[in-house]
Amino acid sequence: MYSNRVLNTVNLTTPVRQIYDAGNRALDTLYGIYDRNVVVLDRLIAVRVGQLEQARNLSLLAVVLVLLLVVLLITTIVRSITRPVRQLVEVVEKVGQGDLSQKASLITGDEIGVLARQVNGSIDLLRETNRRNAEELERTKKLQSNIGAFLWISRTET
Repeated sequence: MYSNRVLNTVNLTTPVRQIYDAGNRALDTLYGIYDRNVVVLDRLIAVRVGQLEQARNLSLLAVVLVLLLVVLLITTIVRSITRPVRQLVEVVEKVGQGDLSQKASLITGDEIGVLARQVNGSIDLLRETNRRNAEELERTKKLQSNIGAFLWISRTET
């Protein structure tokens, strides 16, 4: 009606009140469409915000799980290094106190295993040195005993 009676005519025959009422109805319709669209957009935004919050929460959970795994991995690595070193220190302390019955029982292919084999080799050398020292001490005692017996025999003969 508006376009037929107002826009396409040269002389206005439609009363102003009717044009005003038609304009108000058109505006009311547009505002109604706007209000419905706002409600739909609000729902869509709420859904999207929910999806983003869920994604954020999942991301945070993933980060926390990764951090926990990293801490667990670091703890495992540190323990795998410190435990053999601690065992080696205990063996070396006992050997330092004179207990040569100790041996490092670490069998690994890494540097700590090499160190354990070297400590065991050193313990074996110390044992061998102690055995030789004991033999030498025994020979020395026998020699001293023989020298004493010889001197005693030499004195008694003169």
